[in-house]
Amino acid sequence: MKTSVDSSFSKRLLDACEQFGYGPAHKYGRLTWLQTKLSEHNIEVSLETIRKWCTGASRPRDDKISILSRILEVDRAWLALGIQAAPPSRARANPQSPVTDGAAYILAGLIFMDGGRAVFPAYEDHEALDQHIDLYATIKGARYAFRIIVGLARRATIAFDVPENASPAVILGFYREGTDVSIFEITPRLIDQSGKRQKEGFLLRLTRQEIRDRRVECFATRI
Repeated sequence: MKTSVDSSFSKRLLDACEQFGYGPAHKYGRLTWLQTKLSEHNIEVSLETIRKWCTGASRPRDDKISILSRILEVDRAWLALGIQAAPPSRARANPQSPVTDGAAYILAGLIFMDGGRAVFPAYEDHEALDQHIDLYATIKGARYAFRIIVGLARRATIAFDVPENASPAVILGFYREGTDVSIFEITPRLIDQSGKRQKEGFLLRLTRQEIRDRRVECFATRI
């Protein structure tokens, strides 16, 4: 029996994929990713079938919609029938200090403005809690887990307290002067070169010029 055409379902499916944040972006392997995730739940479908779901040419059966809602972490009734206004938003579930929270929201906004996707860790994400991950992001199909270290001005330099075991997350230094924000990657090499060991990690001191020289100018390309 043929499935009916349902453009409203395809819109909700695409909205859920955009909201999810973990999977690849549009045109960067999303259909293959969905096929792989469905296969992990013992649902075997072709890429052409998934493409039809996403374009509204066909609609999956109820059992597949249930699995899709679990994969994308949205309400099944919303995905199937659209009875909710929108998929649930991912608010910041593991708040740190107000300063770090603010930095995470700014980072997420910049990533979205440059065409990427960002999502805060969920409450049940124990890995994020253990590793102090502040934000997940997808940029040009590449996935990142970011940990944010906010710098504090100390005389002529800006100090960043980098924990001992900050990996495997990508560590981003964040420094703000007024409305001017600088974000840069704190690499293991930079820590080796400029970090000073302290009791629970490293103290990294950089001048404002050194920060400007290293800062990420945009998030439209992979880091």
